[in-house]
Amino acid sequence: MLSPAILLSSQQWAQATFGSVQLGDPRRVQRAVDLAFHLAQHPQASLPGVLSPAGLEAAYRFVHSSHTSYEHLVAPHLQHTRQACHQQAQVLLIQDTTEMDYQAHPTTRGLGPIGNGTHHGFLLQSVLAVVPQHDQLLGLAHQEPFLRQPAPEKESKQQRWKRERESEVWERSVRILGSPPAGSQWIHMGDRYSDIFAFMRQCREQGCDFLVRAYEDRCIDLLVEQGETPVPPRSHHHRSPTLHLLEVVKQMPIRSSMWLELKSSQKHPARKALLAVSWQPVRLLPPRTREANQWRPLVIWVIRVWEPDPQKGLKPWTGSC
Repeated sequence: MLSPAILLSSQQWAQATFGSVQLGDPRRVQRAVDLAFHLAQHPQASLPGVLSPAGLEAAYRFVHSSHTSYEHLVAPHLQHTRQACHQQAQVLLIQDTTEMDYQAHPTTRGLGPIGNGTHHGFLLQSVLAVVPQHDQLLGLAHQEPFLRQPAPEKESKQQRWKRERESEVWERSVRILGSPPAGSQWIHMGDRYSDIFAFMRQCREQGCDFLVRAYEDRCIDLLVEQGETPVPPRSHHHRSPTLHLLEVVKQMPIRSSMWLELKSSQKHPARKALLAVSWQPVRLLPPRTREANQWRPLVIWVIRVWEPDPQKGLKPWTGSC
């Protein structure tokens, strides 16, 4: 495999990524490489925009062939990316969900509701691997398409916990990627949708770290000061008087500050924001559900980054994780 630090040409990248795809015929493999080469040269273009009429017709035959599948096409790229992750000292595994909207194709079958339920399509969970020290993109480490399943009417909370839930895709991605090699650090990252105790728990079980943006006002206890040894987690059957995460975060002292360049938007001009930073180790208690009955608390660091004194007339920048 070519080193991920080498800058490949479009042709080299297409061959390295799709040259080993298993499609049952070397002509189909070459077609996959050719398509990838043309699209890599013009990433924003459509197939008609980069192919000749004859090439476009051949491409349509290729994608409609029963021998061609998404799973086969993406497999070599995922494998290369995962191998590259094992060669790095630190990797960010950035995970998010994308809505694939097929509302303009009403006759397409096998889809489900997306958004607020007025459109149909499917959801795509992607994990992007990045080396932060060099801003180096390794590629997709995992990707899973799935359909949203409407919740049954009058479903109880206990019934909901018994069936497969959409949120499980986050922890499933962590489990599939597994553990980092000895001496390496993998950090799973996600937005507010990833504030799921099971997701964070799965990261710990795989020997990974995580950085998620807080959404739930979770119960915490046994705050410890910096430099102290965290108290070993107890079963949540022995809960001490608890505090709520978002209340504690607002009371944490400022420990540092930093400047952040904010880009312009339709509502605000570009500007610099002076941000305050605070952090505190806490014990995060598991949810009170039958599924989490035997789960143990997680000792984590909670970080708050916010703008305490914005310019007059401007909305303050806020963020927490």
